[in-house]
Amino acid sequence: MYVKDGRTLTVLQHKYELAGVGFFTNLMRLLTDTPDHYLNLSSESDSLYMASKIGCDEESMTGYIETMVTTNKLHNELWKTFKIVYCPDLIESLAPLYEKRKAHTITVEEIFRRVSDPESTFRGALNVTETPVTGAETPQSIVEYSRVKERKEEKSAKTRHPTLDVPMNQTRYTSLCKKFGKATVDEAIQERIDWENGKGKPKAKDYASAAASWMKKDGAEPLPGAQVKVDMNNHPPACDCGGKVVAVDGEATCRECGAWWELTDGAWARMVEVG
Repeated sequence: MYVKDGRTLTVLQHKYELAGVGFFTNLMRLLTDTPDHYLNLSSESDSLYMASKIGCDEESMTGYIETMVTTNKLHNELWKTFKIVYCPDLIESLAPLYEKRKAHTITVEEIFRRVSDPESTFRGALNVTETPVTGAETPQSIVEYSRVKERKEEKSAKTRHPTLDVPMNQTRYTSLCKKFGKATVDEAIQERIDWENGKGKPKAKDYASAAASWMKKDGAEPLPGAQVKVDMNNHPPACDCGGKVVAVDGEATCRECGAWWELTDGAWARMVEVG
């Protein structure tokens, strides 16, 4: 869901190779997970912690940031004056999520007021929330919720197919078998495996989701009388990309990116589909 970019990534890759691209991705992820989506690196301890969090040394981190300031990906004056990392494009991309929750994203002017106030102790948090917020929803939970659930689903997709011996999400696999029949699903998984081996493609991390995509491509038909129910009255949250989740072919699917969502234990989760 992070910022679409061409110039900055091109410059980072040319100047720092893959290390620059990795920094860009990790920085956008960290900014997204940080309250108000900016980082204050004016203190040595905060700067050191951010470098450790992203996985590089402070000198390299400063070089990456200076490059992103030069390409106007990061706010020039906030960085030069206050050592604050703020990405206007990221804030713009998150704005639709905030609007749907009747909240607002922080402005440059608000940040200037905060850091210019000698009595202010707010530095820009570097702590990343690892669990969804309960109770009243905060602006940060809008972004955090889907990612936290996605990580949980990635960890849960460790069941292996009993005969094909490939990793799959058991819940997804069971749902597909009820809808299309076990033979059809297993055939789709085998076709995917054969395609990977024949083309030298990366292995899927979840062959149940891979089979769902394969069957959709092939136009697989549900079993006669198969009941396909999606409780869209219990609305899922906005997708990570900001798109609306709607019922498509009997499944809760993001209209923009095609991500598949499932209601599990009373909570909506964005199911990971790889390959």
